[in-house]
Amino acid sequence: LDRSNCIRNYKQHACFLKKELSDTGKLLVLEDINCGWEVICDFCGVDVPVGIDWPHKNKNAKLYEELFGAGSKLSMKMKNEIIKRLVYVSVCLTLISVLIWIIILQRF
Repeated sequence: LDRSNCIRNYKQHACFLKKELSDTGKLLVLEDINCGWEVICDFCGVDVPVGIDWPHKNKNAKLYEELFGAGSKLSMKMKNEIIKRLVYVSVCLTLISVLIWIIILQRF
């Protein structure tokens, strides 16, 4: 879930869609992302899938909970990274404080 990779993938996909749609001259505008299979399938010229529900991956913000919830791998990675960086900053600040203290002691 690297931000730059997400942006690059989005831009590549947008370019692909523009290229594909420019050949047909068709434009799909969704007023509601939960429009259902009919709108999408009509636009693409394919049959509506039978027995497959319209996907609701993020219904009631479940995706956020899955990614960042208490026991998620991403949540643990983020927590570990934050702790690692806090330790690094703490060590650096301690060293700087010691150096300043040594400099002050040498003057007196």
